[in-house]
Amino acid sequence: MQKVAELVEAKASFKVSLGRYVDESDSYHIYGHRIADFEGRFLKQVLSRKFEDRTWPLEFGMPIFEQARPKIMEKVKALK
Repeated sequence: MQKVAELVEAKASFKVSLGRYVDESDSYHIYGHRIADFEGRFLKQVLSRKFEDRTWPLEFGMPIFEQARPKIMEKVKALK
């Protein structure tokens, strides 16, 4: 981030401050040198368990979503 800020500063001719960076990744990345780990852990579980045992139905998640909804709305209102 620092390097990017410096490059922007050089082109824009004004001070650029660093902000907050959040990375939310939700996909399983498989790299060649880790394929054995992927096969031995992730893929083995997927192949040995029924779909229903690997997932949660919407009914399971709804109470969690409903509990979070007021806090999410507070955050959205604070952004306006």
